[in-house]
Amino acid sequence: MAGWGRAQRNRTIRVDMSRPGPLGRLVLNAQSDRRRRVAGAALRLVAPVLPHRRAREPIFIVGAPRSGTTFLFSVLMRSPDLCSLGRESHFLWEMYHAAPAVISAHHGLSAADASERERHVVSWCIHAVCGDKRYLDKLPRNSLRAPFLQALFPDATFVFIRRDGPDTISSLITGWESGRFTTGIAPNGLRWQFLVPPGWEAYVDKPVAERAAFQWMASNDAILAARGYGHWVDVSYEELVADAGRTIERVCSELGVAVPLDVSLPISTTTLTPPRPDKWRSEHPEVAGLSIEDMRHRLGYGRREDTTGIK
Repeated sequence: MAGWGRAQRNRTIRVDMSRPGPLGRLVLNAQSDRRRRVAGAALRLVAPVLPHRRAREPIFIVGAPRSGTTFLFSVLMRSPDLCSLGRESHFLWEMYHAAPAVISAHHGLSAADASERERHVVSWCIHAVCGDKRYLDKLPRNSLRAPFLQALFPDATFVFIRRDGPDTISSLITGWESGRFTTGIAPNGLRWQFLVPPGWEAYVDKPVAERAAFQWMASNDAILAARGYGHWVDVSYEELVADAGRTIERVCSELGVAVPLDVSLPISTTTLTPPRPDKWRSEHPEVAGLSIEDMRHRLGYGRREDTTGIK
């Protein structure tokens, strides 16, 4: 850290990123919570002397958790025109918006939360990893942050992937039951799973099915509210699974990037049970009693035989 302290005092220093240096490697290696904290502190410290770099037309995949964001990210990042951290981008957004272990606020951010200092540091990090390639980002909580991201990057494109409610909510319930997706501890001791939308406080004592439905509806509602700004590309989980090749070709065409040579869908590393049609009926039949029909219609889903009973 002494070297970084001297760098901050010497405002004439330049960081050569023609090949990744120590700070660039910090970005690439910031995977554990501890490494993210160390790397974030280092980059905030040297922010005044980081050279200005542009993150050219970044692409943000947004969607409710368990809606196929990992599938889509895994295929798109094979495009030779795109670059990513190779994982969810917690590090980039936690540098200035760290989430405490005990939940005290939601994960949403607005345009007012964007600062020039953050734009400078995040753009530098992206350029350190991607150079002149377009950056591809995936983080479900960014579904609550589209206005913030657009304020940081006015030339950004958002790829919105949607998935029908019963299937997504059932998968969210399974995730809650697994305990693998903890993002913080609620004041009542509940290990909160997945993203934390505005209004989360009213759901800490609710049944898990209601919490999952709330997360699905809140994520999609925030995305739909942000659709009036910036460039958007739409895709559904259902069309991606039914015809991955044609769907990825269309998405890449709208993004203006080369189609990956391999467009096969990988098995997601976050998949908990094997996929099959109507899985929600056998695993979580309580989904049929949830009031989600209004959001389903807003997302373009009509009444189907397998959603009979959904309110």
